[in-house]
Amino acid sequence: STTQINILKTGFICDFRFWNYEHICDYFWHLYCNPESEDCGVRFEDQVFPLTENRMLIIPPYTIYSVYSSSPIRHFFVHFLPEGNIFSIRRHPWYIPSDLPMIRQIENIMDTGPDSWQMPCIVAGVVQRALGMLPAEAFLNPQAGIVDPRIDNAIKFYMNNIDEKIKNSIIAQKLGMSIQNFERMFKLQTGMAPRKFHRLRQMQVTADMLRFTQVSIEDIALKMGYADRFVLSRIFKKYYGISPAAYRKQHQHGKL
Repeated sequence: STTQINILKTGFICDFRFWNYEHICDYFWHLYCNPESEDCGVRFEDQVFPLTENRMLIIPPYTIYSVYSSSPIRHFFVHFLPEGNIFSIRRHPWYIPSDLPMIRQIENIMDTGPDSWQMPCIVAGVVQRALGMLPAEAFLNPQAGIVDPRIDNAIKFYMNNIDEKIKNSIIAQKLGMSIQNFERMFKLQTGMAPRKFHRLRQMQVTADMLRFTQVSIEDIALKMGYADRFVLSRIFKKYYGISPAAYRKQHQHGKL
């Protein structure tokens, strides 16, 4: 069956001179393709994933990674959210072979320009095909199927209440589940415990505010429900490897 794709952003730059960003972590998926570019790619944990003209990379939500390039590149990217179990993929970059039809579609996107009425359809087609080519090992639990509606509601609740301290027992009660069954099913279908999911969402929103706003770190800490910037800084560093102040300085010019 066809998966519905919500395309958040599409970009293509023929001469991207600065594709070097660290500690990227977003709530949506990334698809990268850098045709005819050399010495560029993605770093994840202690692994390097070079991007070459005959393959792309798909990166699931909440994967922490960096990108690099030693020279100007041709860069194509899509930020997207598929419907269904978007959390059933392991947090890891995944290579997708770029077959000839996909290459032609991407070239068509880059040739027609952002104002073409065909753009959404072409991009959705590329993403659909790429998702269908994910390797079997990318899936956390192929038998899990679509997210249980109760877990889907829990995910939405966590994402919409990032500034609150939420007890698993309260969510389980709201969903009519035992706390043990709730925690087991949540981890089965998202790959992480509820509390870790909620905190990672907090840190991702914190990172966005550091990148794209001038809100002080003290005020961000309060918005995230923390007593002060020092508590936020300690937790942020566990996830991103650097302090909020250092992250803001590193990303002050924004990123794609």
